[in-house]
Amino acid sequence: QDIIKAANSILKFEPSTKFVFVGEDQGYMDELKKLAKELNVSDKCIFEGKVSCKIDCYYNTADVFVLPSRGEGFGLTAVEAMSVGVPSILADLGGLKHVLKMVGGYSLDMDHDVSKQIADHVIEIFKDDEIDSKMKNVIENTKRLTWDNISNETLELFKQIKGTKK
Repeated sequence: QDIIKAANSILKFEPSTKFVFVGEDQGYMDELKKLAKELNVSDKCIFEGKVSCKIDCYYNTADVFVLPSRGEGFGLTAVEAMSVGVPSILADLGGLKHVLKMVGGYSLDMDHDVSKQIADHVIEIFKDDEIDSKMKNVIENTKRLTWDNISNETLELFKQIKGTKK
């Protein structure tokens, strides 16, 4: 909902913007389509649902990735998007908070007007002539998030915790 509510503000700045929603319908698709119609942005929204092709084709055509999730575990989709240089706007909660800290990105405070934050960040990204060079650092940061690195960091954390217990 937050992305659709942000659409009109974004479209005022960049009228050619399309909003592509990819992912399994978790019971909200009809509600999202209804909201898009109510806000007169349904012609700018594409609801793909669960996709069978590699998700990379979507990341590679995206100008911005937005994940305002209140219940995201690790945030693998965010890391995937960032690893190919897509500027990402993420909820500052759960696993996404870790991704923001480790990799970078644009943070959403989920306790405040999320739609306005999304619109402001998207417009900021669209205006930023240096975004491609900034994303090079983010791409490098995603390379740190391999399973080997994550398991080693987890093991070190367990060792630290064990060392503090006497």
